[in-house]
Amino acid sequence: MTNTSIVAAGHEFDIGCRVVRWDEPGGMSFYSGKKYIHRNYDIIKLRSEVKAFILHHAVTYTAKQTFVAMIGRGLSVNFIIDDDNVNGYSTIYQCLDILDAGYSQAPLNRRGPGVEISYQPLASKMINAYSPENQKKYGVNEHLVETDVIHGQVLRVFPPSAPQIQSCIALLWGFSELFPDVPMEFPHDAKGNVPKTSIANPEKHEGFMAHYHLTRNKIDPVGFPFDYVENEVKKRRKIGF
Repeated sequence: MTNTSIVAAGHEFDIGCRVVRWDEPGGMSFYSGKKYIHRNYDIIKLRSEVKAFILHHAVTYTAKQTFVAMIGRGLSVNFIIDDDNVNGYSTIYQCLDILDAGYSQAPLNRRGPGVEISYQPLASKMINAYSPENQKKYGVNEHLVETDVIHGQVLRVFPPSAPQIQSCIALLWGFSELFPDVPMEFPHDAKGNVPKTSIANPEKHEGFMAHYHLTRNKIDPVGFPFDYVENEVKKRRKIGF
């Protein structure tokens, strides 16, 4: 039976797309190393501590490349999103139970899980990254160049692919169902826009965040459609998708 559920402290939620867990064939597990924080919690206590979900880009083509790179850097993360297309979604790898905190977003590792989205972000450095030849070579989707502005810097970027965005929506929706007290939204400024820079007191924010909301030393994930994803997550929660 093909798994489509994510898990937190033994509690599962079906998000409706392929999730390859750490303990199944083909899975990617960070449990073989020591670069994670184990919490001996039940789901109630876990919900009292987990208050955020943080998004990253991986500067890779595939989930396998992301996993290998993180192992090499002594890092870990709860989720990795591949760049394939399975019925409109990219495959999600859950590499740690949400019970256990990965090492990918210090100092807020315990604040909530993270996801690495596997794509090459900067078109200015890799203009041919998603040429037809490379799409075929790595088995990845099309990524069109667009402009993003982060920390006041104008960047030419490749955004996540359409299937990756759908998987992000499914994943954040599932997280919200498992942690119903966490707001289903990104930070917003006084004008209602998602800030494209670090925010004040990120350790106090409850909800979704980009890595660059934590620090000006990060720019991930570039090209991410925050408003669209937030609205779609709320829509799924509202209608019981």
